Amino acid sequence: MADNPVTVNVNGFGRRRSLLATVIGVVAIGYLAALGWTKYGPARPTLDASFARWVDNAAAPIVSDIYEHKGDVTSVAIARFSNDPSGYISEAIRKQANDGVYVMDKSALEKVSDALNLPLSSKAEDINADKAVKLGKYAKARGAQAVIWGSANFEKHAGIVSGEIKYYLVGQDGSILYQNVCNNASLKKENVAEVTESSLDWFRNLDWPHRLLIWVLAVLIFPIVTIGFLKATAAKRSNKSNAFTLVLYTVIGAIALYFLMPPNFANITSTLIFVGLIVADGVYNLLILDFARKLEEE
Repeated sequence: MADNPVTVNVNGFGRRRSLLATVIGVVAIGYLAALGWTKYGPARPTLDASFARWVDNAAAPIVSDIYEHKGDVTSVAIARFSNDPSGYISEAIRKQANDGVYVMDKSALEKVSDALNLPLSSKAEDINADKAVKLGKYAKARGAQAVIWGSANFEKHAGIVSGEIKYYLVGQDGSILYQNVCNNASLKKENVAEVTESSLDWFRNLDWPHRLLIWVLAVLIFPIVTIGFLKATAAKRSNKSNAFTLVLYTVIGAIALYFLMPPNFANITSTLIFVGLIVADGVYNLLILDFARKLEEE
């Protein structure tokens, strides 16, 4: 039995041009605001590339050492290390700390600070009784049994980096469950993880406004350059064909956005943003599909 003639009705979304102009306007304003904040807002310092490489190599041995001595701890929070205004050390450890224990999510304040790229405190401090109690409260607030925290010290002479990271595993009661130091001497060649880059890392290394711009341009242009295919689909006058095409284009946009999102985007805020952008992409694809149908009928 043949399908009924296709009818695509977008009246529920308001006028097509008005909606499309509104969507593009909101995205443009949001992008310009994000770009302005990135360029002219308070900037968080970045870690020197050679120091960052040293930290990348140290992160895996540090996490392995902590896990080997964690005892009965099955969940940890990761606090920002002192004397690291870039926040790079705790992020490198967080990326490695995904086996053996459950790593708690960041606090809402930390997420906002990261999203706005706000500077972090560069205060250099070591462990003491008061600090240990605060770390215990931090772990408890995150719902974790313990917290990983530490302090760093780096120097570079004649292009050679000398580094030292003191790290601690602190329980909810403020007790130091384990502590150690990672330095150049402890970074044996056999336990240094190789840092490799995928073909998509250059996307991920871009800041969020530029990743968003690339995705927006892609989802706006892709249906336009494939308008011939959309017209051919509309000519079949099949609801199934149109529905399949709409889902296909939206899924392509979702996959592209997934690879452009930051590697650690799996939190509630980023997930809501991800879903919202996919919904907007689906609405845009629906409008273009309806436009292709009208072109085919003319």
